[in-house]
Amino acid sequence: MSGISRARPTVILILVLCLPPSVVVCGYASQGITVPYQEKHSAQPMQSQQPLTDLPLLQNGGFESGLAGWTEIQGTGGSIARSSITVHSGSAALVISLVPRAGATASTPAIEGASQSATVTNLRGLRVQAWYLLQTNTYLVATRIRIEAGNLKLNYYAVISSQTVLSSTLKMKSILLPPKNCTPWCLLEADVGADIRSYFDSAAFAAVFQGTQPIPVKIALEFLLYGGNDRQFMYWDDVELIASIPSQTTTTTSAFSISSSSSTTSTSRPVTITSASAQTSSLTSTPTAGFVLTPKQNYPVLITVLVLILIATLLEFSRMKRNTRKLSHLSKTDMTNEIQCLRCGTNLARTDKFCHRCGTVQ
Repeated sequence: MSGISRARPTVILILVLCLPPSVVVCGYASQGITVPYQEKHSAQPMQSQQPLTDLPLLQNGGFESGLAGWTEIQGTGGSIARSSITVHSGSAALVISLVPRAGATASTPAIEGASQSATVTNLRGLRVQAWYLLQTNTYLVATRIRIEAGNLKLNYYAVISSQTVLSSTLKMKSILLPPKNCTPWCLLEADVGADIRSYFDSAAFAAVFQGTQPIPVKIALEFLLYGGNDRQFMYWDDVELIASIPSQTTTTTSAFSISSSSSTTSTSRPVTITSASAQTSSLTSTPTAGFVLTPKQNYPVLITVLVLILIATLLEFSRMKRNTRKLSHLSKTDMTNEIQCLRCGTNLARTDKFCHRCGTVQ
């Protein structure tokens, strides 16, 4: 057997040296180097050290069942109803009609809308999303979503008039959100948890989003009219209010009730939402199984890998150089009827199978 055909396991050496117990840093395994997952939002994101599960809080957010689960608020010159003609999706939407009220001012506009309430235990985050459509012939209108979490309130204005006052107090803040994706329905969405952390002090935020006590949560879809002569209309559809709770919560059910904010009527209906501990949120990322390296640990590992690759390259170059010399030697001996023993260099006939001097098999 010729020495030229003998393979040196250089590549195998590289793989063995580059394989720590549970991770392949040379890129030959699917685990790779992973980093812990972090939720990302546009501004001051909510972050949690534990996996979170999304918990929808609203009943009938698309108004497919009419006004079930919703309660009329204020009622100062307007009404709410189910619309089956003007809808964003599905077969229904909420329509709010409002008549100008005599003496309406910036501080006392005519207001109409619908609300829904819930109670959440172990609240860690809160998000809202809704689609709206205006059908008005005046600029003296405003639309807003009012969110209450514990004793904190946020007013999200999508449309305002020149008379709208974006007031703020210690426990209430007003935020103007520009319209999005208006075709012609417009989208209003917000990370309520992140906004509460930004606009309120840390103690107020912790009382709502870092405790284990039940937190009352309320959403109100509102239409405001400051003047004019004609009845005005607006529509709401596909409303979502989503809470984030720990996915390992031992309680398997979470109950909340729908209540009215009107002083004249009040209804309460318990609703049970199953929240098994095995459920995981789509926002929860499971790190890839394997050896997790922090950024500070990456540099020594990469330097070690580069050194090992350099050593392996030098070994491979040395092997190729020896093989080249043997090829050159055989090329010269092919021109004669004799060959030389690969071990001792004794001249042999081409028909010899082994060296008579040292016994090496040719």
